[in-house]
Amino acid sequence: MLQIYIRSITYREPREVKEFHTGAWMRLEDPTDEELIQASETLGVQIDTLRDALDPYETPRLEVEPEGMYIFIRYPDGDSTLPMLVVIAKNGILTVTKEKNPLIQKFADGKIDMYTTQKARFLLLILSEVNRRFTVALSKIRKEVNRKRVHPDKMSSKDIIDFVSYESTLNDFLDSFIPQQAVLNRILASKSADVREDDHDLIEDLILSTNQLIETSRSAIKTMVNIRSAYTAISTEKLNQVLRWLTALTVIFSIPLGITGFYGMNVLLPGKEYEHAASIIAVCIFAVMVLFFFIFIKKKWL
Repeated sequence: MLQIYIRSITYREPREVKEFHTGAWMRLEDPTDEELIQASETLGVQIDTLRDALDPYETPRLEVEPEGMYIFIRYPDGDSTLPMLVVIAKNGILTVTKEKNPLIQKFADGKIDMYTTQKARFLLLILSEVNRRFTVALSKIRKEVNRKRVHPDKMSSKDIIDFVSYESTLNDFLDSFIPQQAVLNRILASKSADVREDDHDLIEDLILSTNQLIETSRSAIKTMVNIRSAYTAISTEKLNQVLRWLTALTVIFSIPLGITGFYGMNVLLPGKEYEHAASIIAVCIFAVMVLFFFIFIKKKWL
């Protein structure tokens, strides 16, 4: 889908137009090859680079070419991230995504104040919205982690599986944050982005926000690793305790089995003809069992 919007100081909201004009914003979502060719010819940008934005594994990066600047970023989508390309061309700005992007829709609906003629600021506003959505996603994950880490001894296997899923999501987020931080630093240092002086503060805020997202993600991952380690240690200790308990019971109950089996042999044994032999043997068995029982209690096996 190809749409063209324009908003300048004469328009209060973005207006969708049919023809591209200088200072307009061209929006591509799940584009056909014909739409990619049209965008490439209209803005004078490389079509192969536009196709890269449709690769779900594309990583954030910045490419500066004579015809413009290509900024690849990733934005959160549920438990994963998706790529998006923002192109700052000489005559306008272009966004390319493989899927329908609610983040970009907010700009088209006028919910975020922007001017298509201010290309660099438009890019920075997109990055700000991306960071905001990452912050919301991270907050949800941290809330779940904090809720479950209160009682690690009561965690279930499902909780551990959830932690593995959260950790995978956070690593995916980190794979987006770290290159994005480098992109922001390059934009700040680059003259090709046509960044105005009053936008420098916004870039610095974005760099700070990205740093915080990186630290928050790493902290959450470390917390989950520690919780899983604690869960493993607790589970191992519980297993060892059960094994000690079973071993102790096996030893205790093997005593009567051994003695009765010994006296069950068809041979002459001491005291076999004695009238109270069975009672004496039973008392001896019980005494030995009690002795071993207290020994195991003292060693904390029971």
